[in-house]
Amino acid sequence: MSALLTYALNKEKVLVNIDDVAKGSACHCFCPHCKRPLVAKNGGLKREHHFAHSHGETCEDAYETTLHLLAKEVLLECGKIMLPTKIGDFPTGQVYLHDVKKEVWDAEYSIKPDLEGIMPNGERLLIEFYVSHKVSAEKRNVIIKNNLKCLEIDLNFVELDREALKKFLIEETNDRYWIVPLEDKPKSYGNGEGGNYYRNPLHDEAIKTIKEKFDDGSLAFCWKNKIYNLREWKYDVCEIKSSIYRGLKSDIRLYRSKEENKGDIVICVRGRRRNFDFRYPKNLRVIDVIIRETHELWWFEELKYLSENYNIVFNGFKD
Repeated sequence: MSALLTYALNKEKVLVNIDDVAKGSACHCFCPHCKRPLVAKNGGLKREHHFAHSHGETCEDAYETTLHLLAKEVLLECGKIMLPTKIGDFPTGQVYLHDVKKEVWDAEYSIKPDLEGIMPNGERLLIEFYVSHKVSAEKRNVIIKNNLKCLEIDLNFVELDREALKKFLIEETNDRYWIVPLEDKPKSYGNGEGGNYYRNPLHDEAIKTIKEKFDDGSLAFCWKNKIYNLREWKYDVCEIKSSIYRGLKSDIRLYRSKEENKGDIVICVRGRRRNFDFRYPKNLRVIDVIIRETHELWWFEELKYLSENYNIVFNGFKD
């Protein structure tokens, strides 16, 4: 799964695909989030076609905002949605919606859902999309208190692609949930790392050091007592906090600029392991660098390579 920006707004503020516009700045497109000009990188054969901000500018929220916009557009066009599997007296299955509206302020309840429509049974359905931020506690309380039917849809595991989004929204039941009162559950801290989670003072230092190691050609990890140098694997680009990968904050992104199949590696510096049930994006190599203590840094505590057929853990080494 790629995190490259493949949709943008044209001069008419309509979402357009990278392959439907002119090359370079002649595309006359803008970032859906920051509204700054974009250039279309759609002339090459090696790298995936994508939009990029002019003059090397970055916009971490561009991908998420565009994914939200495209999901809303797809639902407005198709006018139907697949509901989750049966829960209580909530409806289930695929339903058609009429009178579908986008981001309309509801003065009665003081909320503005991403989308809303009327189901065949006459009930109002609210729809909220999220990548990084779920429905706020305040909005959730309003929805529950007034017995509103609201569906929250997780977009973290779907491509920024019109057809993929359409299939996901109207044919699949996963990654969508009715907003209902939350159960009180004990907090889980993953694999033996209990206590409060806080930003370790070494976090920024770790990112800086990893970048330096990459630049001097010494960035490597160990698996089965063998050292794998990332430069020898043809990784030649290192970007700091370049993208958000469907539920993963990317501290560092590595990729091969001259390879058709880039095989991106995302490095995340963390103070503890993730929960066992954390769902990694498919086909993405993720390195979690775990900082154990404020005075001790463990490089590449674990490397998870996730694809359809593999779930391999690489044990790390202390630098």
